[in-house]
Amino acid sequence: RLAAVGRPLEMTQIEHGMKNKVVTLENEIKGTQHKLDNIANDEANLEAKIDKKKAELERNNKRLKSLQNVRPAFMDEFEKLEGDLKKMYEVYMKKKRSCLIKLTPLRTLQKIVKEKK
Repeated sequence: RLAAVGRPLEMTQIEHGMKNKVVTLENEIKGTQHKLDNIANDEANLEAKIDKKKAELERNNKRLKSLQNVRPAFMDEFEKLEGDLKKMYEVYMKKKRSCLIKLTPLRTLQKIVKEKK
């Protein structure tokens, strides 16, 4: 160690070493600057995409609201048929209950006849 420290340094070696370090640092600075430029471009592109998607979302929301406000052409007929179906179901249930009421004594009679046999 002492021998290395004690030996005389040549100016050309020191200059050469310093120039190499300067060149290396300049290259690193250029690479970092290039990366920063790329990041700025990427950020601008992403912001443009975000703005485009926001506009598309807004258009789609407006379209959805307009479609929700539109009444389908067949809806009047559907509601009329739905009302008719409810009435028919009520009539059906009355007839079914009536049949069950009338069939109960018949079934009881059939059961009694069967038991006597």
